[in-house]
Amino acid sequence: MHSKELWPFIFFLGLTAFNYPFMDLGKNVLPYYLYTAWALLIFIIGLLVTIKEYKEKK
Repeated sequence: MHSKELWPFIFFLGLTAFNYPFMDLGKNVLPYYLYTAWALLIFIIGLLVTIKEYKEKK
């Protein structure tokens, strides 16, 4: 997958992670789920940007 194809994939991954079915699964641990999912989404986006910048420098 190229980086242009990854951005919509990451967007829809985040959209589904914060949508009803997944939010309802973790009703009892909702704050932990929200913080973990949000942190993972930020980590994945940061990783993609770092890899893209590293490839452009080469």
